[in-house]
Amino acid sequence: MALNPKELSTLLSIISEECTEVQTLENIIIQMHRYFNKSDHFKIGCALVMLLQQPDLLPLATQRLTAVALLYDMYRTENINTSPFLSVFIHLLHPPDEIAKGTQKKLEFGGQLPRITIQEKILLGQLLTGGGKELLKKTPHQILSMDVNGSVIPEITALQMSLVERQDLLPHVDKCSIPVVLPDPNLRPGAGGLIPEQNVAKKTAESILTGNNPLVNQCYKPEFIRLVPPLHSSHDELVWMNSVDPAEHKISYDVSMCTGNSAGMEARKAMQLAFKAPLSPAVQQELLESWRGILAWCITLV
Repeated sequence: MALNPKELSTLLSIISEECTEVQTLENIIIQMHRYFNKSDHFKIGCALVMLLQQPDLLPLATQRLTAVALLYDMYRTENINTSPFLSVFIHLLHPPDEIAKGTQKKLEFGGQLPRITIQEKILLGQLLTGGGKELLKKTPHQILSMDVNGSVIPEITALQMSLVERQDLLPHVDKCSIPVVLPDPNLRPGAGGLIPEQNVAKKTAESILTGNNPLVNQCYKPEFIRLVPPLHSSHDELVWMNSVDPAEHKISYDVSMCTGNSAGMEARKAMQLAFKAPLSPAVQQELLESWRGILAWCITLV
């Protein structure tokens, strides 16, 4: 899914410098819902994440804070554990602090998100834990200027564990790709680079976010290499295509494909709870039934 030029222009106007300096986050969120439907939220969110990754396209802290608030609000009515941008929120709150060996320079990588201020972390942490409504009534500039002495960032350990469980279920090839759009290191905050003019930034955003196959949807990932089937020495035919005796070939089909199976996940959650507190009789029975089903499945494979 990609934005068209009109949708991108509307989004950029909502998070523009003029809008984020004077309007409250609450009013900006209302504008976003006025122009975009629920079906548009995912592609709008992907566009906001890409803009966050490019400091020259979203240079101001007020714009960055607004983008984070919009990302949260698009899935506010759903369980935060199911938000497609949960990893973005956790990365913003707890960025990796790896140092290159032999130097004091922090490592940079493709798709790296910016490091946000303590004020932004407090807002995001409160939103993720069900608070922050009063802060939404302020402008981004007011939030960035507030005194944070004595303030504490809410704990989100449960969300981090939930994200790890979700990512463990993903194939390894899906967890090792990088975006094709990389930020210019000379334009990072504090690098002394020049921020492009507004019309230049808009044209750059259009080239990345719009079109039939926009760059924002593309990524580099390891190539899945398959072995070439061996050939017959005489007829140059593929072995697996040369069916001499049909009786020697038995077609197997997995009837459980494309069917939901959450038994393993539910059993894992129940086991985690069992280490902390006794399980209720009903949950104990469900756990036993789950393990019986898994054991029966393993026996059929033997």
